[in-house]
Amino acid sequence: MAVQTTTAHSRSGVVGAIAARTLLTILGATGLIVGAFLPFLENVMGTRLGLSILYRARFSETTSFFRTVGVIMIALRLVAILGLACIRAGLRGSRAPWASLRSRSSPSGCTAYPGVS
Repeated sequence: MAVQTTTAHSRSGVVGAIAARTLLTILGATGLIVGAFLPFLENVMGTRLGLSILYRARFSETTSFFRTVGVIMIALRLVAILGLACIRAGLRGSRAPWASLRSRSSPSGCTAYPGVS
């Protein structure tokens, strides 16, 4: 027999969880953007290191910004920041402290936090 338990979370606990998620995501995204402009291998910056390093043992420099490892890091940063806009992008399930706040759905499929814009 399966037993389902629920835990009540206070409003301040939910706000704290959302704030912590937001802060840590922004810190991680900032690390990605800064890291893209730092030296990777043999003092070659991430914005000059070609994508070939991802599938070959040798690496090459490139002058095309959009064909670098750095641009991938910047794209990952954008995905992380955009993930803050959707509650469904984070932890799922009833154990998430903010799961009880899922009441309004937007046409895009994201669920907004009530009272938080």
